[in-house]
Amino acid sequence: MKLHAYRYNDRLHYKVNLPDDLHDIEIPKLLLQPLVENAIKYGYEKQLQLMITITVEQVGEELHLLVVDNGHGIAPEKLREITETLHEPLNNGDRIGVYNTHRKIVLLHGENYGLTIQSQLGEGTSVRLVLPIAKGEKHV
Repeated sequence: MKLHAYRYNDRLHYKVNLPDDLHDIEIPKLLLQPLVENAIKYGYEKQLQLMITITVEQVGEELHLLVVDNGHGIAPEKLREITETLHEPLNNGDRIGVYNTHRKIVLLHGENYGLTIQSQLGEGTSVRLVLPIAKGEKHV
């Protein structure tokens, strides 16, 4: 995020909300990278400044990672296509990063985990990534 912030100067702002008691929970490498890159790539459409917020929270026995941007958002029909692609056994489209992230989580942890995407045109997009917290990593 710091590198992107330097690259875009005052056009990109970000905030990370990570509670101290969740700092030591490990997640698969590069899990958030495609989500942040998509927020930057598509968030800048039709605007000059972008705010990305990453929030990490424990919900019961799950870890929720939320990437929210205040970009232009995704049209409903496009969002439906993206969501349908996430649940396909093979990716035949161009949504490689989001698809691979979702499939990695599903393959590692099962169908109850993975990505959900919500978006509203003119208001931005939020991507929620849900993972189980492994035994021994529980932080309440």
